[in-house]
Amino acid sequence: MHNLFKQNLLVLDIWRTGQLKLFLLTLILVVASFSASEKLFGQLEASLGHRVSQLVGSDRELSQSSPIPSQWLLQAEMMGLKQTQITELDSMLASESAFQLSNLLVVEDNYPIKGQVLISQALAQTKGTLANYPNAGEIWLSPKIAKILQVDVGKQVIVGKKPLTVSAIILREPGDVSGLVGLAPRALINHQDLDATGLIRPGSRVGYRWLLGGTEKDLELFHQWLAPKLENEKQWKNPNDEQTSGRILKRIRAYLAIITLIALIMGCATLAMAGYRFAQQQRKRVALWRCMGASRSQLLGNYSQLILWVSVVGSLLGLFLGLLLGQGVLTLVQQSIPLGDSVWRLQMLFMPLFSGMLLVITFLFPVILMSIQQPPLAVLRCTFQTLKIPFSHWAPGILCVMGIAAYWSSSLKFWLGFGLGFVILSFLLKGLSSLMINVSLKLAKNRTGVLAVVSSLMRTQKKTSSLQLMVISLVLGLFGVVSLSSQNLLSQWQNDLPENTPNLFLFNVSEPDIEPIDQNMTALNIDKATWYPIVRGRLTHLNGVLIRDAIRSEASEDGALRRELNLTWTTQLSPDNKIVEGEWPPNIFMVNEVTENGISVEQGLATRLDLKLGDQLGFQVGSLYVDGVITSLRTVQWDSFRPNFFIIFPEKSLEQVATTYLSSFYIPQQKTAAVEESLRQFPTVSVIATRKLLEQVSALIAQAGMIVQASMVFLALLSMVLVFSVLLTTYQERLFQGLVIRAVGGGNQFILRMMWIEWLLLGSAAGFAGAFLTEFLYNGIAAGLLELEWKFHPLLWIIMPIAAILILFLSAIPLSRKLTQQSPMLLLKETG
Repeated sequence: MHNLFKQNLLVLDIWRTGQLKLFLLTLILVVASFSASEKLFGQLEASLGHRVSQLVGSDRELSQSSPIPSQWLLQAEMMGLKQTQITELDSMLASESAFQLSNLLVVEDNYPIKGQVLISQALAQTKGTLANYPNAGEIWLSPKIAKILQVDVGKQVIVGKKPLTVSAIILREPGDVSGLVGLAPRALINHQDLDATGLIRPGSRVGYRWLLGGTEKDLELFHQWLAPKLENEKQWKNPNDEQTSGRILKRIRAYLAIITLIALIMGCATLAMAGYRFAQQQRKRVALWRCMGASRSQLLGNYSQLILWVSVVGSLLGLFLGLLLGQGVLTLVQQSIPLGDSVWRLQMLFMPLFSGMLLVITFLFPVILMSIQQPPLAVLRCTFQTLKIPFSHWAPGILCVMGIAAYWSSSLKFWLGFGLGFVILSFLLKGLSSLMINVSLKLAKNRTGVLAVVSSLMRTQKKTSSLQLMVISLVLGLFGVVSLSSQNLLSQWQNDLPENTPNLFLFNVSEPDIEPIDQNMTALNIDKATWYPIVRGRLTHLNGVLIRDAIRSEASEDGALRRELNLTWTTQLSPDNKIVEGEWPPNIFMVNEVTENGISVEQGLATRLDLKLGDQLGFQVGSLYVDGVITSLRTVQWDSFRPNFFIIFPEKSLEQVATTYLSSFYIPQQKTAAVEESLRQFPTVSVIATRKLLEQVSALIAQAGMIVQASMVFLALLSMVLVFSVLLTTYQERLFQGLVIRAVGGGNQFILRMMWIEWLLLGSAAGFAGAFLTEFLYNGIAAGLLELEWKFHPLLWIIMPIAAILILFLSAIPLSRKLTQQSPMLLLKETG
């Protein structure tokens, strides 16, 4: 008996049963989806983080109005983080010819942590060299300041009490996302010169920025140590979160999480069916071995070894396939968009392997255990026709699946959404399948001929029909959710970032300068833009009370209360704004013979400060106090790269206040130099160009598009395996039904008509159920997690029934050929 149960003979014997091959194939595909997602997002996150860090000069930044405590600096040094400090203040610069207020950055020797400053050795030069920081006694100027001060490299500029020599012109620096040559009014000096300038005195408005660099793990550990010591968590900034690209990356992660979790659901369904059918096939084999003297413990040991073999081989092959697919997609992306060096992490290997092995134990071990525990004689005498698995055997597996889902979810909200969706999906599938089967039965009830036979078969085989309907509607529903999510994501990204997205912002523009700027832009064939009046004001009061006393303490450190806001007035609602409460536009109205300004407030600000319609807000605008009553709340799409505002006043409500103007333009690459030159004649105008940031976001959207397309193909393959699995599960039963009909005199045409009618009814029912599932899951879960708009998709209710019918018709071709072309005796032997 010892030789009989050698593991290699057992494996070879069992391998000849097709269900183990199907189980192994499904396991490979599920693990491959885990592995590919881990590889894709790991590389995207690393490459984007590197680009953003190079762009802004660090991996993390801390900003506050007081010097960084020495204890914090020491802790960062002990944890091996790179660090440097920037002191930022506004200062008047003077030359022999002019004065100019500038944004002065005082930098240390390690500046910047990431990237470098691009400088030139003459104001007329547009090409430069990379450097880090000015030496003591030197100052670097932006071209705008140098032109106003009428100085060039080698000349002197007085900063406070200290004369400094201009040693370079800044063309580009970290933190400057401009594609135009640094027109922002900025200057850099060395920290060793700060005391000599005498700029910092009691009451001076000074900002302190602490730039940090290091591994993500070290930075997160340091943040955990630092967080309790911060007055406001918003002081700590992750460049990836602050940038628009960070928000897109967040959606890509959410999309990949949805793909992975849907692959998990499909994979679990396939593994459960393949594992159950495998155990069902093994029942007689196990019973024979038991009759020949094998003990339960011996069989359990051998099958456990087999399960271990399947889990290791399937998980390793899936891991290899997933990494290969992930790297293949990244290679395609790399041809058009640089991603940097390949990223490899231990979790890319460990988590897919661990998840795969856990799934094998979850869906194969319980059914094998029940098969071994059944009495052998009862099995051989067919006392037990089917293998029944109690829920207690599945419960640990369900918990394991939820644990796997917790890791692959991008957040607790996502995981809870998955869990809730899984429960709702189970009840919906069961309810919809029962409903659709009953409807189909009623359609065929009281009919004669083929319809009568179909009705009888569907009634007697209701469980089989329900299983097919549930699986096909599940595949269509989940695939539909992914398809709609991918289409709407890409469409939204492309709509958010059209080709003519503004990439140049002009502000601090006086009214007399508007017309000549427009004329210059028109001469360069650049579309005329809308000009927005700007007044800077600080939000100080709510309903007549100091706002910090009127709101919750945790809201008192909101960024909108720590700085002046840009206030504007207009009657035309921007396309990036939507009114969610109240009336537009804001107007001037009378209340108890008192004139009131109606104002429109951004919904996010209103939510953070607990503002509502009818509240009165007070603003300090220079030496004036103005107020307004909230008459509408708006949502604002802040990442549209167009001018947007927290507060909008009525027209003519702020005429008594000194006003500047803001506008945005789209500047083609080839016209950049010409626009730059035309703007030099307006020295008081401030310019911010966002070309570099737009290029980064566009590249990320292109990457996302390729990943979405690749994931759709992979999910389609997994869907085909799931459909094949359920059809294979019911194949023998349907083959036997056809044989019975042939045995009682049913001809080939009768059998074919019977099959087509049954598939037509089942396909229609599955299609409508799949369309309902898609609408429910997309609008109920996916749209919320991906921040997409809710929509109804009428075309789904036409496409999905047709797709389901085609799937069933195509799958029925082999069965129909066997029933109509082969000998009934041969088929009877095949069915056992």
